[in-house]
Amino acid sequence: MTETIAAILAAYRARTTTPQEMVARTFARIRDNADPAVFISLRTEAEALADARTLEREGGKGSLLFGIPVAVKDNIDAFGLATTAACPDYS
Repeated sequence: MTETIAAILAAYRARTTTPQEMVARTFARIRDNADPAVFISLRTEAEALADARTLEREGGKGSLLFGIPVAVKDNIDAFGLATTAACPDYS
């Protein structure tokens, strides 16, 4: 599957994948890349899978970005993640 937002949403609607499967594929790609400079801060896979299970239970009704994995630049404040602007001392 092409991992675009449109393709992911279409796969969810067709029930050919789930948020948990998407999280697992996303973390597998992160591991396969093995570049520590790509992500300064990363939630654990277990945390992301727990959120995915919650999404699946709730069904994503009314959520335009249901189950879409996102990355947040480290100079943007995001709850639970360090804001470092690529400088650990800044956090």
